[in-house]
Amino acid sequence: MATAGFIEEALIGFYIEGVQITGVFLTHSFFDRYQKGKFIEEKQMNKKTGYYNSVWYRIERFFDRHNHLMEFIRTILALMVLCMQFYILTRLG
Repeated sequence: MATAGFIEEALIGFYIEGVQITGVFLTHSFFDRYQKGKFIEEKQMNKKTGYYNSVWYRIERFFDRHNHLMEFIRTILALMVLCMQFYILTRLG
């Protein structure tokens, strides 16, 4: 079984060879774009299909962006209804 030191040395050697050959540092974006022996184009990575292009997704994102405003309006309306009920009860009594 390989020791951790051996694995670390092998990975460092692989990294240094890759940098020397390509001149590109192997960053997270490199490994994200590299799949099954070929690079994935940036357009393909950012392409969203299916549910992300639907109207329901856009509506859901709109409500997510305005969540705090909707909570504030709901609270103000509840307070206004409470005040109106109190006013009506005092007028009746």
